[in-house]
Amino acid sequence: MLKTKIQIALFAITFQKAEWKATASLNLLNTAQNIVITGGVMAGSLLCAWAVVRELNGLHLTVGDYVLFGTYIIQLYGPLNFLGTYYRFVDTMHTRSSLYLGLKKKFSVLGNPTLLIRTGRP
Repeated sequence: MLKTKIQIALFAITFQKAEWKATASLNLLNTAQNIVITGGVMAGSLLCAWAVVRELNGLHLTVGDYVLFGTYIIQLYGPLNFLGTYYRFVDTMHTRSSLYLGLKKKFSVLGNPTLLIRTGRP
């Protein structure tokens, strides 16, 4: 009984480490993606605003063109945001089901039938 609890605890610690690595890499990817998107939107908005106020290489835009750019960007990134949210939901459900199925397995210590704990508490 104690051996099974220890194995479950070791499994949980291993799972938590892997989950932390996956979450950290997804957060890093999400941050980089947001920086790129925000930089692109900012550059495009500044370029459109400049073309509205002044002429840019023979291009003179109206305020309606600036609004059109903003609407286009919203229409472009709205579905992408939804897909990211949906992916996160499916990934979380997969992770939770894997954890549940993993805890229902019977554990055995390979190579050493006795497990000796020197520190900690059961």
